[in-house]
Amino acid sequence: MSDADRVQLGWKQPPEWDRFEASVAETWGATSPYCGFAIEQAWNEFRDEHPIEEHADTILRAVGLGAGYSEKNSQLTQAADGDCDERVWVRVHADTKADMEAYAAAHDTQKYVLLRALVNWHLDGGLLGKTTAKLAEAAPEVETLAAQIDDDSADDGSLSATERRVRTLCRALTGDTPTFDLTEFKKAMNEDVRGCDYSDYTRETYLPRVCEHLGYEQHPKINDVYVPAARAAEIRAVNDDVPAADAPPHERRQYDDLDTAERELAVQIEAARAAQQNPGLIEGKGSLPTEYVCEHVYRGDGPTQQMATQIMKGAAEDASGYRYDTTRGTARLTCDLDAVDDPDVRDALADDHAADSDAESSDDLAGAVADRLADLDAATAARTDGGEP
Repeated sequence: MSDADRVQLGWKQPPEWDRFEASVAETWGATSPYCGFAIEQAWNEFRDEHPIEEHADTILRAVGLGAGYSEKNSQLTQAADGDCDERVWVRVHADTKADMEAYAAAHDTQKYVLLRALVNWHLDGGLLGKTTAKLAEAAPEVETLAAQIDDDSADDGSLSATERRVRTLCRALTGDTPTFDLTEFKKAMNEDVRGCDYSDYTRETYLPRVCEHLGYEQHPKINDVYVPAARAAEIRAVNDDVPAADAPPHERRQYDDLDTAERELAVQIEAARAAQQNPGLIEGKGSLPTEYVCEHVYRGDGPTQQMATQIMKGAAEDASGYRYDTTRGTARLTCDLDAVDDPDVRDALADDHAADSDAESSDDLAGAVADRLADLDAATAARTDGGEP
């Protein structure tokens, strides 16, 4: 290849150019003509699909992390931070420049953005660096799998199909932002998980598992949005009306986001609360009719009457202190509070008592402050009137 075959690139300079030149100089001892060679090398790697990338993506999928979003597409959509009018005066092969221009046009992006993507591709270690990063991401999961060969998560010791799908969803939902909503979950279920389309069943099966794997919770104030638990805690800290992190699941999440056990726990807790408040004639007993379960127990849209009946039956089955009956023509869940021994129910009642005590203390303090202010107002009036009350 002669110098005549090489032409000036002349494209706008990306903000990482100084670091790029320093990297080239460190590798080859000089910047010219090696910056042009480095761009060509980055272009050849960036443009083509390589078997080693496919193998790395296969490993990621195998351990449930998914192949993730395209690093190339991500770099092509970077904002032009630090945009400047200076040009890159390095020589590349004429065919390379023409190919790069055609690629930028085909992907509806500026030539400057493509050059920036190539510069960052080089700075991130090129193909070797990208592949190493993917394998490093997969390594902890591989080590975990190796340590769980004898675990009962699946008959062959590997991840079960459900666990692989959970990890694939986790990867798809956290690729670009630290939050996701139900629409994004539905899209990921339809597009990223093989052989498992979105439905009520798959949402109830996978959404709680995804949140548990990621350490996420439903946004305390926005329905169908899911955020890291630490972020949810920050929101609760500045919003008094938001349920605490250790509140019962049905107070923190929508009905659709609860699994069967959490739905049954909800009616057990509410029946126990009814018994504690003793709205009926029998001391220490309370009951929830089907209509109440449908309309008042859960956040968001509650269950149908048929589903509420199933929930109440499940809540009463093998649960000490609970009984499902249809006396007087109305299905209901009855609670005998003295016989309840479920620790989750007892904890919920204890938290209610603590909250009530705090509220009473706050009311007492407010009353004392109001009385004191009234005394001060009276004293001030007396002084103003020359001492006559």
